[in-house]
Amino acid sequence: MIVPMLKYSLVIYHKQYDALIHRLGELGIFHVQATEVRADDALKQITTQIARIERAKESMQEHTSPIETKDLERHMQSNEEVLSEIESLISQWEELKLKKAGLAAEIAQILPWRNINKEYFEILQKHNLNVFCFACHKMQFNDAWKEQYMLEVVGRHRDRIFFVVLAPSHEHVQIEAEEIVLPEHEWDDLLSMQNAICNDMDKVQKQLSFMAHHYSGRLQEKLTALEEMLAARKILLSSLETSGGKILILEGFIPEPKEQQLLHLLNDHAVPYIQKKPLSDDAPPIQLKNNRFSRLFEPIGKLFSLPSYKDMDLTPFFAPFFLLFFGFCLGDAVYGLLIMLAATFFKRKKKYQVHKPLLSLVQLFGLAAMIVGTVTGTFLGVNHDGLNLGSYHSLFLDQHQLFYVAIALGISQILFAQALQAYHRITTQGFLYGLVPIGWMLVILSVIDLSVAQYMPFVSDKTVYIGLVLIVLFADPKARALKGLGKGIWSLYGITGLFGDVLSYIRLFALGVSSSILGLVINSMAYDALGLSYVGWFFFIVILVIGHSLNLGVAALGAFVHPLRLTFVEFYKNAGFEGGGKEYKPFSINHKISLKS
Repeated sequence: MIVPMLKYSLVIYHKQYDALIHRLGELGIFHVQATEVRADDALKQITTQIARIERAKESMQEHTSPIETKDLERHMQSNEEVLSEIESLISQWEELKLKKAGLAAEIAQILPWRNINKEYFEILQKHNLNVFCFACHKMQFNDAWKEQYMLEVVGRHRDRIFFVVLAPSHEHVQIEAEEIVLPEHEWDDLLSMQNAICNDMDKVQKQLSFMAHHYSGRLQEKLTALEEMLAARKILLSSLETSGGKILILEGFIPEPKEQQLLHLLNDHAVPYIQKKPLSDDAPPIQLKNNRFSRLFEPIGKLFSLPSYKDMDLTPFFAPFFLLFFGFCLGDAVYGLLIMLAATFFKRKKKYQVHKPLLSLVQLFGLAAMIVGTVTGTFLGVNHDGLNLGSYHSLFLDQHQLFYVAIALGISQILFAQALQAYHRITTQGFLYGLVPIGWMLVILSVIDLSVAQYMPFVSDKTVYIGLVLIVLFADPKARALKGLGKGIWSLYGITGLFGDVLSYIRLFALGVSSSILGLVINSMAYDALGLSYVGWFFFIVILVIGHSLNLGVAALGAFVHPLRLTFVEFYKNAGFEGGGKEYKPFSINHKISLKS
């Protein structure tokens, strides 16, 4: 369910502002209404400081390594000194990295010529002889050049040939190849420079590791304080100023059950206020409150959107369907058992306690797959049809029955969604607004009875028309007669979409069957490998493990994604879900800060 909110407008005298904001932050229940924030110098300074610390922390994480840092110990008093030192080290690191990259390019260029001594070039030039260095593709190299010039190949690298040509200073050398200008540094000098840069980078790395080990906690505390200061500053700048800035009006929301906590605070500070129930146009924040089971599915609902304040929270209503759909799409009892065992294993590990709700959800997914897999008789790709069970085969569902069950589930969920929409409209807008979903329910049930069940056709052939009349006449109870009638006739076009919605649930059958067939193929390949002499058992195990692991991964992904689609498209649409809600995020302060600019 959506926790009801109350809207409060606080009238605050400017001298009370600091104390009241701190108390509100410590209380941690007041969600400030989002408004346009006026930027000022103090806000920009805080934002800049936050950005600096975040960059420093990110860089320290990249360079942290378990090394000895005793020789680097240095006590720093202020956070600014720590931050400046880290920024200086990061700047040095980036500069060294650029030098290393440029040096690497220079080394790669001189590599084929590393055995050539440039002093010989100077001696030859004194005797009016020039030395030219060339490189070309091996397919472009012309042996005739050797006859035309004094040419010597000095190296080959991959598909390139490197050579030198010796010619008199008055002679013009014409060779269709790339002429190379050798770097000014010698090979040994380049290697020495590279080693020096690597040593400098190691020193910077050690210094950054030392800073991360000793000061990351301090920077995190400073970052948290700055973020709280930023939030408080934004609240100050978004407040409405009156009486020349002497009076500030702060608007926000609190959950109705926590109203007394806020009233106690306001009475202590003698703060005038206006309280009212918010309208949907006020865009109050959304806080969900569900039982232990439904709460596990709240992250799934948030993948699409939080409900708006005028919506119904559909989490407890789609949760059982989602669980069942996952089981149908996976469709293998052993796969479900493996998922449940894996989730249980990680759930007991201390470092995964933060993910305990998610792992509990995965356990439920595994249990659902186990139940559905047992009902359908599929165990690690082995179907009950392939086993000699005699009369016990009738205990399992065959593929035809699975198909009809998938369709029945789809119709059931759509009818349930329409019923929810009717109830919500009647309770929030009035009885007339709930007649359209009731009309759709009558049409669906009547068509099913007339075409399939034939249970009460003499009633259904009348109720189908009653449903159509409700859809046409009450599509928009507020509109005038002709406009409302036009909307109703247009809404009948939704019948085509309704059939498409029902057919979408066939994916439950198709995915379950496809994963079981792939499992059967993997088993068949593994059994064929048993025929190999000596190594048959080895390949049998390898094929089973790798094949079923891949099949389980793909099937589990599909078993999660496709129920998402059925929930967010078919179910949400038929339930009249709008979404677009903003999460309830109360303002919180844990550090002593100043709001004065």
